[in-house]
Amino acid sequence: FFPAAPALVMLIAVGLHGWGVWTLGWLIAGLLFLLSALTPWWIIQPAYQPPLPLALAADALTPVNAQLGKHFAIIGVDATPDELLPGEQATVRVAWRADQPPPVDYSVFVHLVDADGLIAAQNDTMPGGGLYPTSQWQPGETRVEAYTVTVPHTAFTPNHGRWAVGLYDAATGQRLSVTLDAPPAEDAVDAEAVDDALRFGAVAIIPAPGEVPNRLDVAFRDNVTLSGYTLNHRRLAPGDELEVTLYWQARGPVRGDYTAFVHLLDQAHAMYGGHDDTPAVPSTQWDGAGVITDTHHFVVAESAAPGVYQLEIGLYTRPDFDRLQVVEADGAEGADRLLLGPLEVTAR
Repeated sequence: FFPAAPALVMLIAVGLHGWGVWTLGWLIAGLLFLLSALTPWWIIQPAYQPPLPLALAADALTPVNAQLGKHFAIIGVDATPDELLPGEQATVRVAWRADQPPPVDYSVFVHLVDADGLIAAQNDTMPGGGLYPTSQWQPGETRVEAYTVTVPHTAFTPNHGRWAVGLYDAATGQRLSVTLDAPPAEDAVDAEAVDDALRFGAVAIIPAPGEVPNRLDVAFRDNVTLSGYTLNHRRLAPGDELEVTLYWQARGPVRGDYTAFVHLLDQAHAMYGGHDDTPAVPSTQWDGAGVITDTHHFVVAESAAPGVYQLEIGLYTRPDFDRLQVVEADGAEGADRLLLGPLEVTAR
C-alpha cells in the first residue's frame, strides 16, 4: 500500500480536478484528516488498553495454594461446566497472585488432560489476551482471569479428565514449577501438582447424540461424509496393532471409486504406520446404503519414538492418487485429509 499511496493520491487529485469540484475534494480531505487524527485515541488506544481483572474477588473461587516458582501463585480456581460435548466450551477462572514478577513475559496454559495424560482440549494464551504481560504485574497484585477452552469437534469420546493450569516461557517452552505449599483446606479444590501444572476438577466429555461413535459429520467432495470413528487404543508401543474403524456415509451419488487411508503421523508429519485399502462396499455404491463400516489394521513401526502422534484420514483415487478434498469441517476446509488425535506412543 505505501509504495502505491503517492500514485493513488495523485490519481484522486486528477479525478477531483476533472470533476471541477475542489470544494468536495477539500471536504473529503478534511474528513480523512479528522479520521486520521482521531484514530490513535478513538480506535488504537482502546484496542490496546490493558483489560481489567474480572469483577470477581479471589475468595469467590474455590481456594487453592499453589506456588509457581518464586514468582507467582494460584490462590483460587473454578471451572464450568463439568460435562461437555465435542465442540462445546468451558470457562476456567484462575486467581493469580504476583509475588516477585520477573522481567519475563510468561504465557498461560489451560489444558484438559485425560486419564491417559493426553490433552483433550487446550487454550494457550497470555494474561489479558496479551495486553497485560506478566512483566508488568506488580508485587502483591492479585488478578482473576477467565479462559475459554473449546473441546475439538473431533475429540475422542467418552472421555474424562482434569484441568491443568500453569505458566511457561513461550521462547523456551520451560514451565514454572508448581508446588502446593500447604494441604488444601476442607472447602478447597481437590488439587495436585503434576508435570509443572496445577491439576484440579473433573470433566466428562460425552458422546454427541447419534448411533455412530465419535460423531464427526466431516463433509468431503463428491457427496462423501465421514460420520464417525473408533479406535481400539490411544496409547501404544512400537509393534502394537492399532485398529481404526471409519464410518462413511453418502450425501448423494458418489462418482469416484475411492481408496481409504489411515496413517499414523508424528509431530513432524512423518509416517510410522498406516493402512490403505478399498472399503468392502465400493464408494460408487454408497448412495442409499446407509452407514458404511470401514476397518483398518496396522502395526506401529518399531522406529516410532515415544511422543504424541495423530492420525491422517482421507480418500484417494487410483492410479493418480488424487486425494478428495474436505469441504466442511471445523477448520479443515480445503484440506485433502482429516487429522485426528492425539495418540501417544510409549517406549516398549
